[in-house]
Amino acid sequence: MLIDASNSYYSSDICPGFWEALSQVKSVISIDRVKHEIVKKEEKKDEEDKLAKWAKNVQKSFFVSTDDESVISKQEEIANWIWKLEKPKDFTKKYFLEGADIWLIAYSIVHETVMVTLETPVNSESKKIKIPNVCKEFNVECVNTFHMLKELGIEFRLSRKDNSLERGGFEEP
Repeated sequence: MLIDASNSYYSSDICPGFWEALSQVKSVISIDRVKHEIVKKEEKKDEEDKLAKWAKNVQKSFFVSTDDESVISKQEEIANWIWKLEKPKDFTKKYFLEGADIWLIAYSIVHETVMVTLETPVNSESKKIKIPNVCKEFNVECVNTFHMLKELGIEFRLSRKDNSLERGGFEEP
C-alpha cells in the first residue's frame, strides 16, 4: 500500500496529511521487509525519494519485524500454496515470493491484522498473483486504502501551499 499510495493518490506533494495520519495512528503498521524495499528502491534511483525519507524517519514501531518463527512458518505455507497454482508462470511466482507482499500476508495471518492494499482481486484464470486473492485463500480480511481511512475516521481538508484557492491556469473542459 505504501509504495502504491506514494506513487498515486497520496503522493506527499499533494496529500501530506495521509503520511501524517499513518505516522500518528498506532493501529496502522507495516513490516520491516516493506521498509527494506522502499529504501532499496531509493538507492537504485540515485536521488532522494520522499517515501524512503518518510520510511527512515517514521517511528520505529511502524515497521514491525517479521523475524518470528510463526511468521516464517506461515510464509513457507503460503509459498507452498503459490507454487501449486497452475496459471501463473514460475517467474511470476518467484517474483511474488521474493517481495514483501507474501511476508505482509504471513504477518497478517499470524497476528490477525487487516491487510490494506490498492490491488484488486483477479479471476482464477489470471496469470497474476494479487494480494487480495492470497488473502482470500488464507482467510485474511483485505480492504483498500479508502476503506481503511473511512474506518479510522481520517479526513483530508483542502488547502493550498500559498493559502489561496483561486484558479490558476487550469480550466474545465
